[in-house]
Amino acid sequence: MTEEEFLRLSTFIEGRFGIKLPVQKKTLLQARLRKRLKALSLPSYTDYVKYLFSKEGLDTELEELIDVVSTNKTDFFREKTHFDLLKSEFLPEVLKQKKSGQSLKVWSAGCSTGEEPWSLAMMLADVLANSWPSSFTIDATDVAHTVLETAENAVYSMAKLKDIPEAYRKAFLLKSRDSSLMLFRIAPEIRKKVRFKSLNLMDPFNKMENNYDLIFCRNTLIYFDRPVQKQIALKLISRLRPGGYLFIGHSESFINMDIPVEHVMPTIYRKKM
Repeated sequence: MTEEEFLRLSTFIEGRFGIKLPVQKKTLLQARLRKRLKALSLPSYTDYVKYLFSKEGLDTELEELIDVVSTNKTDFFREKTHFDLLKSEFLPEVLKQKKSGQSLKVWSAGCSTGEEPWSLAMMLADVLANSWPSSFTIDATDVAHTVLETAENAVYSMAKLKDIPEAYRKAFLLKSRDSSLMLFRIAPEIRKKVRFKSLNLMDPFNKMENNYDLIFCRNTLIYFDRPVQKQIALKLISRLRPGGYLFIGHSESFINMDIPVEHVMPTIYRKKM
């Protein structure tokens, strides 16, 4: 890949998806695009760039491109401190603010292959089983269609079990009848609680609801520069109800950003009333 080809691709990816690819990422981009060259039977990166920017490429290749350049590593109950604090401190406060007939509304933004929204769904099903309100909904979004398919299917390798509490494994997971497959699936009563949608955080949030009680957008903002991080943060906060909480990743921060939230503790923010 020439420097000119890398610059053209990285500029396009940042403009379309907001993901920054500095020159140090050239080798990484080349490695990730090799599978697309193979799938399309293209002999070189030059041919791929020509194809991508053709009418056919712009119509059909963008979903494949974002799947390739997105980093989709995640785990169940990742950054466990967030779940512990939510359960012990923030959720009881949020529930007290709900009015009669209202469900708890949660958004997992940048949900990747689904481990985060399923973790939230299991925890909420457990906590709300003996409280009021007992109902909740979770919207889960990502820009990459391939990971959304995995998330919605809700089937995972048994290797993913290690971070799921034993009580949740028994209550909310179904093991494959074929033990040789080493797979499990999220139980149907949990699956019906989560709605998956495709969303590019760079685009307007027209398909999202208002007045979420909780928004998780963790380990996603790190792929954008600071001005874009602020733009996305403001859009997320606009969909959060006053007093609602926004959780971001432990490597992310809103320091020196003029946004209408209170810093509750590291990586946890409350929208101003």
